[in-house]
Amino acid sequence: MVKAKLTILFAAAVLILGCSKDIKISETVVAITPTPSITPTNKPTVSPTPTFTPIPTVSPTPIPIKPSDEDIEYAAKTICGEAPGCTKIQKAAVVWVIINRIESEWFPNTVKEVVTQPKQFQGYREFNDPSDEDREIAEDVLTRWLNGWSGRIIPSEYLFFHSGKGENIFTTEHLKGIVWDFSFPNIYAEDHDGNMD
Repeated sequence: MVKAKLTILFAAAVLILGCSKDIKISETVVAITPTPSITPTNKPTVSPTPTFTPIPTVSPTPIPIKPSDEDIEYAAKTICGEAPGCTKIQKAAVVWVIINRIESEWFPNTVKEVVTQPKQFQGYREFNDPSDEDREIAEDVLTRWLNGWSGRIIPSEYLFFHSGKGENIFTTEHLKGIVWDFSFPNIYAEDHDGNMD
């Protein structure tokens, strides 16, 4: 019985390997001929559904809109004349008042027109010589505004300021109205190295 099973197994192995020889197992000779190959039917095969793996994309960093050199210079000369010796936040607030006026329907639409408007920014002079800090603050505030970035340090309804005791007083109306308390975060605070945050 074992011999018959081995003979069958051996014959099956030879068939699978495709041999066509006479093979002698013990005293029994078995003639093995390969079976005809099975042809595939026209039955469609089902492939596994491919999975989609998105390739991560890196969004390009948008190039910030830069203010014109002319706008920076007009704003810096205004800072120089209107906020000499003031803190960075006070200087930045002067530029935000310029922007608030540009956005207002009651004032002109450009930095130059706002600061040169008669009887408005008395400290602005064409010959003012702004410091590097004045220019940096003017450029920073104008860049934040043009790009819609955070950093507004004074609300848009504050359109006026006047000189107080060593600092400017920012108000919603000329020489009256609500006085700004600088309760917005101070993005111009200096760190221990003296750099703007």
